[in-house]
Amino acid sequence: MFELFIPVAYVSIFTVVTLLSVFALSDIRTRRVTNTQMIMGIFVGTTSIVLSGHLLLYPVNHVMAILIVTPIAYLLWRMGSIGGADVKCLLLVAIVSPGIELVELQSPLFEVIVGNLLQILLMLATGYLYQQFVHIRSSTTITVRPTPLIPFLLFAYLVTQMLALL
Repeated sequence: MFELFIPVAYVSIFTVVTLLSVFALSDIRTRRVTNTQMIMGIFVGTTSIVLSGHLLLYPVNHVMAILIVTPIAYLLWRMGSIGGADVKCLLLVAIVSPGIELVELQSPLFEVIVGNLLQILLMLATGYLYQQFVHIRSSTTITVRPTPLIPFLLFAYLVTQMLALL
């Protein structure tokens, strides 16, 4: 519907970046994202992909992203690597912006797998590096605070989308 004015990929990217920015601020400030914020984010994200036509243009990508991200996010959550809000944000990204948006590859499966796995790996790696840096700088402090991973998911999402331009 918006294709006449704005390409659907840009709508998807703008929606994800906006939602992840809001969630990242909440994650940094309070180390949590409320369920109310998540429900509103899922509503806004789903509405944007339906109204823009992204869901109708790339239904296979959306379904495959959900099927790939859900078990990985669940396993990472069960292992204690990520929190509940991180799982919800990963699923939100998989629903709203599956794979690499700025380029259309021959295989949707390859696009979804590479895009989503790269985002998850970058989020975990940068979160780990941040945690190690903070731990080294505050080695006298015994209090351990969970690392806010949503800002790193935002970074990973942006890096993944920009790599498509290379």
